[in-house]
Amino acid sequence: MTGSGAIEPGARWALAEGEVGGPQGTETLIAVANTSATPGPVRITLLFEDGTSAEKPFTLLAASRFTVNIAEKFPSARDRRFGTVVESLGDPAVLIVVERSMYSNPAGAGRTAGSIAPAVLLGAAVVSPDAPTLTAATTSTVPAPGTVPGALAVSGSNAGAALYNLKVVSDASPDLSELNSLIFSTTSR
Repeated sequence: MTGSGAIEPGARWALAEGEVGGPQGTETLIAVANTSATPGPVRITLLFEDGTSAEKPFTLLAASRFTVNIAEKFPSARDRRFGTVVESLGDPAVLIVVERSMYSNPAGAGRTAGSIAPAVLLGAAVVSPDAPTLTAATTSTVPAPGTVPGALAVSGSNAGAALYNLKVVSDASPDLSELNSLIFSTTSR
């Protein structure tokens, strides 16, 4: 994992942004790290903007990292944007950490730009002291078509929280000394 780190592993993670193809030739890779000493199954579900989804199971080796190239493993994602849910399925579930990398490749020019983002943990990982079982404390819902594209709402212990893609476009030179003010003004109510 190369992005900003997660503070704890868990069983269910969400990513608000992903794309394959499109005008910028975007690539999306999802990295899943198994922090447990045992192997375990995971499921990756892509949630497309039109309300459809695609899912695939994968098996993680113990104490390992696995990277999924979305274009290779999900051909139906071609020229589409999506959110993603990654779930550990075992009983007990292995604890995982998830991040997403996206790269632009306009007109086959190579990776000209990219970003890395950590996934959002859907509920705290709860491990019982009496048994090594794991449960997720929250559930996720996908907004109906025509609402906020690419958004993933989180309920439960994170009541009222939501995750959105935010793109700010400006032709002004960036003034990083005012970055906190920009973030506050674009995200406050």
